[in-house]
Amino acid sequence: MKTDKGAPAPYGAARWLVIPVIAAHNFEEWLTFPSFHNEAAAKHLGLPFQAPSWLAMQIGFVLVTLAPACIVVWASLGRQRWWKDIAVCWVGGIFFANIFLPHIPAAIIVGGYSPGVLTAVLVNLPFFPFLFWRAVRDGYLTARQVLFAVLIGAASLPVSIVGVLALSKAIARL
Repeated sequence: MKTDKGAPAPYGAARWLVIPVIAAHNFEEWLTFPSFHNEAAAKHLGLPFQAPSWLAMQIGFVLVTLAPACIVVWASLGRQRWWKDIAVCWVGGIFFANIFLPHIPAAIIVGGYSPGVLTAVLVNLPFFPFLFWRAVRDGYLTARQVLFAVLIGAASLPVSIVGVLALSKAIARL
């Protein structure tokens, strides 16, 4: 959808902003992860946990930055289809849920900072609801479609985390 003067509607711009928002978040995690003690948080919860190698984590950060970027580029180029915007909101749903699991609980458990919590709360928390609202407001998707995409994204967060960690560990072993 276009605005009156032919400029892209704000959702079109917000959709492109998903890439730097996710990249900034993953960069914060990459910068701070080596000094974070995952084992301490896991022991506090009574969970058996062995942190992935730093190489596997770096590969994982690249994967969780590039995969959403590819989805946004694919959705933004070519003929606009509602299902492409569903995919963007699905990605947004994953990163929105990621604020509440694991970032905020991890910060609470360790009693302070955990990798990614700053961008999760200060950038992702306001940005992704704005993205969802603009998708509806600008007529790209209905509220029901956005809700569906966000809920499916949130539900796929645990599978995404496990899948990315497994893939990154496998690539690190090559």
